[in-house]
Amino acid sequence: MKWKLTIKQIRPIKYGETLTTTTERITFVSEDLAELTILIERFAHCETAYETSYKIEKVGEDNE
Repeated sequence: MKWKLTIKQIRPIKYGETLTTTTERITFVSEDLAELTILIERFAHCETAYETSYKIEKVGEDNE
């Protein structure tokens, strides 16, 4: 079975006098769910001024 971890970060950016946000995503895929949860734990301990979310979902079945 494969698992996908998507990390989404929303951060502010400034164009001249205008302040807006940008959304960036990065995805990791692994057959080891524990490996992905360890990544979340490590990233969660890092200080950041940005809004960060984590999503884990199943992307494959056992018999694939």
